Amino acid sequence: MPRPKAPPKPKAKQFDYSLPYATLNLRKTPNLYTIGKGEQGVFVCEPYRSELSPLWRFKTPDIATTSSQQLYAKFLAYKAADDFVGMDMARKFIQMGVTRARRYANHKGGRKYVKTGDGEKTELPRDEVEDPVKAESARIFGVVLKDVREDEDYVRMAVRHKELYENSTSTSEDVKEETPGPSASLSDDGGAISGAKRKSKSQLAGAKRKRRAS
Repeated sequence: MPRPKAPPKPKAKQFDYSLPYATLNLRKTPNLYTIGKGEQGVFVCEPYRSELSPLWRFKTPDIATTSSQQLYAKFLAYKAADDFVGMDMARKFIQMGVTRARRYANHKGGRKYVKTGDGEKTELPRDEVEDPVKAESARIFGVVLKDVREDEDYVRMAVRHKELYENSTSTSEDVKEETPGPSASLSDDGGAISGAKRKSKSQLAGAKRKRRAS
């Protein structure tokens, strides 16, 4: 008899970008944090973004080694403090060390996509020869990422966080007042952009609605 098909894995809940992250302290309100898919939310979740972004670098293998170990040390410190949100944010920065370094390894200058005339994104072909320096940086981060993903406490706490908050009614409605504000971003080469200001799509849409209503 043919084996029954395994049930499909549930899709990861998308990161909620509608929250006013510029004014939120997610260490005090972990119920509002969504794990999301991949590295979603890595640029907006405070105070973790400010604590972790200065450590995130991948320009050379030596720099990547130092960076990945520093981020892993933060991961362990958050675990010791029973701070799952911090652990997951450290995981996202480590994972981003892999994905961004691979992007630069495969595409000179780090540009992976180009917009077409209709506004759609098209992936550019990979370079014929990959950048060995960035490829090694990606490998270094990948080793640390494996340790993080296989950490038994991290796996257990991720399941618990989803059960407590992501499968409940904790949403953006739990925040009584949304006050849009600036949030810093990071450059693709692993450097912090001081004073950079970005607004989430929802905040921009809200601002447009207000202008139309006035």
